[in-house]
Amino acid sequence: RTNFATHPRNYERVRSLFGVTTEPRRRDRRIFISRAGVERRKVLNEAELSEALEKFGFDTICAEDYTVREQAEMFAQASHVIAPHGAGLGNIVFCGPDTRVLELFSAFLTEEYWSIANQMQLQYYAFECMGDAQTYLSEADRDAIGGMFPRNAQDMVVPVDDVIDFVKSTFLTA
Repeated sequence: RTNFATHPRNYERVRSLFGVTTEPRRRDRRIFISRAGVERRKVLNEAELSEALEKFGFDTICAEDYTVREQAEMFAQASHVIAPHGAGLGNIVFCGPDTRVLELFSAFLTEEYWSIANQMQLQYYAFECMGDAQTYLSEADRDAIGGMFPRNAQDMVVPVDDVIDFVKSTFLTA
């Protein structure tokens, strides 16, 4: 997982395959990516988080319910994206510069989405969440889980009030 970055021109090629250009466009959509339909890295309190984010204009989407072209268009229109770590975040390659991206994680954070965001000139933030026991994981907890793959598969509990405070104070501000 240390050689996953690619040259930004390759992101442009992917964007062009799905009709996303670098031309200025409407970018006012706020997206929360749901993991409700997956087996791992579930947000155990996702309904509560989704409801709280809805009050700030976030649409909850399940990326797997859309074609790649539809996903590309949604993300090209996004001004803000919030998502638990997972494949849906790969769609940030379709976002325009300065789109704000908030990645939620628990036991392990890898750097691929930060790298994409950095190369695509997005504003990236990461937010640590609790494990399924509703506590933050210590190093001993992380060691007990095992290596990168088991850690990366852990479910999480999002501290909704803390995330909403961050969204209001930092994520939505200029």
